[in-house]
Amino acid sequence: MSKHDFDTRLQVLCRLLKLDSEQAAAVSRDLRQQLDERVAEIVRTGKPRSDAIDQAIEEFGDAAGMAADLTRVSQQLIRRWVIGATLVSAVALAVALGAVLMLEWRRLPVVQLAAPTFQFDVASVPLQEPRPPSLLLDPQPDDLELPQLSEPCSINFVEDYPLEDALLYLAKKHHVSIVLDPVMLLDGIITPDQPVNVPPLGRPDEASDEKLSPNWPHEVTLAQALSIMLADLDLTWQVKDQIITVTGTYIANDPRKLMTRSYTIEPLIRSGISLRDIEYVLKSNTNTMWEEVHGTGGTTSFVGRKLIIRQSYHAQREIRHLLKKLAQPGGSPWIEYASERESLATIMSRPWSMAFPADMPLSDFLGTISRELNIPIVLDPLMLLDGIVTPDQPMNVPNVADVPLEAALRLALAELDLVLIMRDGLPTVTTVDIANDPMKLPTAVYDVSNILRQGAASDAVIDAVLSIADAQWEEIDGTGGCVNLTENGLLVVTQTNAVHRSLQDMLAYW
Repeated sequence: MSKHDFDTRLQVLCRLLKLDSEQAAAVSRDLRQQLDERVAEIVRTGKPRSDAIDQAIEEFGDAAGMAADLTRVSQQLIRRWVIGATLVSAVALAVALGAVLMLEWRRLPVVQLAAPTFQFDVASVPLQEPRPPSLLLDPQPDDLELPQLSEPCSINFVEDYPLEDALLYLAKKHHVSIVLDPVMLLDGIITPDQPVNVPPLGRPDEASDEKLSPNWPHEVTLAQALSIMLADLDLTWQVKDQIITVTGTYIANDPRKLMTRSYTIEPLIRSGISLRDIEYVLKSNTNTMWEEVHGTGGTTSFVGRKLIIRQSYHAQREIRHLLKKLAQPGGSPWIEYASERESLATIMSRPWSMAFPADMPLSDFLGTISRELNIPIVLDPLMLLDGIVTPDQPMNVPNVADVPLEAALRLALAELDLVLIMRDGLPTVTTVDIANDPMKLPTAVYDVSNILRQGAASDAVIDAVLSIADAQWEEIDGTGGCVNLTENGLLVVTQTNAVHRSLQDMLAYW
């Protein structure tokens, strides 16, 4: 690598750190001095100067990694010395403390992700002591359950709102760092001014603002808002070191970038679930790839009473929810968004009458339903992204009177081959194909131990589930949902929303 390449890296670094011209000159001057000193050290070991320059530049790492390291170190210094400063001033201190930062640099590995682009006032966030990353079944905060992710969130962006501005708004509102993955930025996969289109979500900050959805009986959280907003761009988010990083779905699922977490499975073993059951349920009832099953993806291993899992961030979140539900199977069977799903089921059972004009645009139809029922209805961004259906798609809604809302909507949406499902905790209209995607099916845990105690055979329970109409099963069709019955009587089912409703009806009358 040439010194020209090094200068290019410095320019990218200064841009990622949002430095003005004076700060950029100071940073570049200091780093070039450190580079020259490192070259001299290597030359003294006997290497030719050209090789020494190449080695020193390689040790520098990529610009994005350096930006992340500088910001991390400066945050630590700020918190230690000047509580109340912002990360912007942290960058200024980093310039003044170049020697300290470069000592840190030499000890740090090359970082590929998380170059900060959005900052918040650290004075407004209480400092927390580091917590161990293991024992994830314990009720303690960690990266998987970053507190801000559960905070109520409301957004009402104009059409084609810039991605960078949207993330900055959320970062400031929730006092959290949100960064754009520099790998995508440097490769030109996405730009900070990429437009986003997301429907109004969440309860309004001002009661008088009628543009935002009142969001039925539930709040929209920051995690939900991020997922819905980023799906339109085929992006996702993940958390590491208390920083939310927005990245591409293909990067987040790259087997080389998976994270490792340790889970305490003592409660599961005490309840009568075998290690075999735990491993089989995880590998068949989660929406992710596993190396042992698919030839690529995550891995599992048991060490004593601990389960070690290497998987993507969102797979780890799903696994954690599933393990908690297996440990405490009472109440609602859903492993995620249980109260939202139960509320939607109640609303869908209400009697409903429809009389709409011919060729009514899809968005107008759903908007009318949303306002009258006081619930948000989201058009699936994945469907819109593929151009399968457009918001102005004309509909010819049949007139019905006093029928369950679920039946009325099913009839109205069938013309466009659409269905209403729950996605990210919100009612979402999508295509039948997307709803039936085996990698996007919801999972629920049903306690059927009482049915087994009454004399029903395990095989009979499984056969009854597999016989549900209009369902595809991995065990029968080679694709579709999965069903497992643990030794202690927990029925774990991954299937479409419609199949889950049929299963719940069947179990109610068993």
